[in-house]
Amino acid sequence: MMTKTTILCVVAVAVLTSAQAEFMQTRFTPEVAGMAPTPPELPTSGGYHAVSTTMKCVINLTIQYMIIYSALAVARTASDGLGWKFDQVPITKILTQATLTINYCPMAACMFLAIRMRVIWLSQGAEWDPQPWVCVCMQYVTWSILATTLVVAVIPLFTGELMGVDEKTGDLDEGTPKGLPEAEVGGFKVVAIGFTVFRYILLLSMYGGMIGVIYGSFSYMPANGQWRPMAPAVGATVTLTIMFFLVYVGVAVLRTFAQLSGMRHPKIEAVLLASTAAMNMAPMLSVLFLAARMRALQMDPVNGSPQGWAQSCFYMCAYAVMFQVLFSIAVPLVLGGAVKKGKMGEGDMEYEVENKMLGMAFTVARYIMMLSIYLGFVAVIVSIFTIAHPRGVQYTPPISPTVQCVITLAFQYFFVYLMIWVCITLKEFTGLEWALLTDTMESARGTIAFCPMIAILFVGTRMRALQMTNNRGAPQGWAQDCMYLATWSIFLQFCMVLIAGACLGSKAETDEDGNVTWQPSNIYAWYAVQVIRWICVLFL
Repeated sequence: MMTKTTILCVVAVAVLTSAQAEFMQTRFTPEVAGMAPTPPELPTSGGYHAVSTTMKCVINLTIQYMIIYSALAVARTASDGLGWKFDQVPITKILTQATLTINYCPMAACMFLAIRMRVIWLSQGAEWDPQPWVCVCMQYVTWSILATTLVVAVIPLFTGELMGVDEKTGDLDEGTPKGLPEAEVGGFKVVAIGFTVFRYILLLSMYGGMIGVIYGSFSYMPANGQWRPMAPAVGATVTLTIMFFLVYVGVAVLRTFAQLSGMRHPKIEAVLLASTAAMNMAPMLSVLFLAARMRALQMDPVNGSPQGWAQSCFYMCAYAVMFQVLFSIAVPLVLGGAVKKGKMGEGDMEYEVENKMLGMAFTVARYIMMLSIYLGFVAVIVSIFTIAHPRGVQYTPPISPTVQCVITLAFQYFFVYLMIWVCITLKEFTGLEWALLTDTMESARGTIAFCPMIAILFVGTRMRALQMTNNRGAPQGWAQDCMYLATWSIFLQFCMVLIAGACLGSKAETDEDGNVTWQPSNIYAWYAVQVIRWICVLFL
């Protein structure tokens, strides 16, 4: 299966590379006043614009993410079709471990797109990438994530033992991989020392590289010297990225200090790990912000920006997530309470303190933060539909297929968690329990795992097309068709969960990839479910 997967990947890359030239041959000239000059032609053998370092890193992260999850989905579907027990198939255990190491991909890719958007805006298309050292930092982050994934995937093939990976952070656990021979030189275990050094190199490359990228977004100065403050969409994304990686850096630093000094701080480490649950919404929020900003810049590359109230919603969502993290850290450490992941899905946290009045205040704050995220998300989508061209509504371009797909993915992603939140809130305040709706939405959570990473790839593709064609072009027609295909395949899986739940009158069973595993008594209905399931996997 691994050989076939490799061959398919090589063929896909070859097809995409050859088809890319056809799109790049079209030339555009600025005809509308105020539009940015067309970027200079870069000397490439194919006669088209070279892919920027930023986009290469985004594509790299997307490929890592999609290969692991797609391979896991295919392995799971094949296991079900052949009657094998999924948990007992060796390759599925390795792939499951590998999913933990690529959890950084969506947030890192969002940050890369954010800094690229800022560079293009400040330089007005004259530059494609940030500072050279920032590009190096991006590559460090990208390749360190890939190296960690390869270690997790390859070493078990030689040792027969799974690598230890932290389920919260995705970092390699301490110690030597089981099954590897150890040579003693001067009383030291060579393999153990080598693996420890390699692990620290990966941690330094990833976290140090991301710190460099974040700093570069603040310090970038275009060649024309016209510096501007950071746009709210980019600023909100940077805020979410800082909070996301600050938590994980804190865990890595504490563990490294404990390993070197022998002094552990389990309480602080546990608090930081618990706060990671509050960051799960960050990638999807970030890509939605960038999509709204991209549409505004399409109409006015110089001064274009979403409506003022929409930009306020960017920060409202970002700060709501940030305060979730701060509360998750402060409640246990400062107030001596406890914090845990809430019942309402992603981003929700529950706080427990001895003082009842203080506990009630935290409960109110908890609902305010969750409400801020959902209201802000809805407002951003409304802003995308209502924004108008500065010269008049008649000049407003239609919403591109890319942004349509991003909105669909974001709506599906947040709708699932919003419905869970509404059901649980009604139960807590009124005692009314909508068990079927709640269980159905819980089952639907598996269908939205791909949403953030796919949306990020769509936005990156659209940004590249706009930047190359003076804000007037679009990705190839077949590429836009593929966007619709992937988006609607996810939506079809979501609909299958709803239909199965309505037909059964109980919770629809799904696997971890969101595929419905419903086995109706009618053999024809069962075949129909299996056909739809396989079509969804293939289309995605």
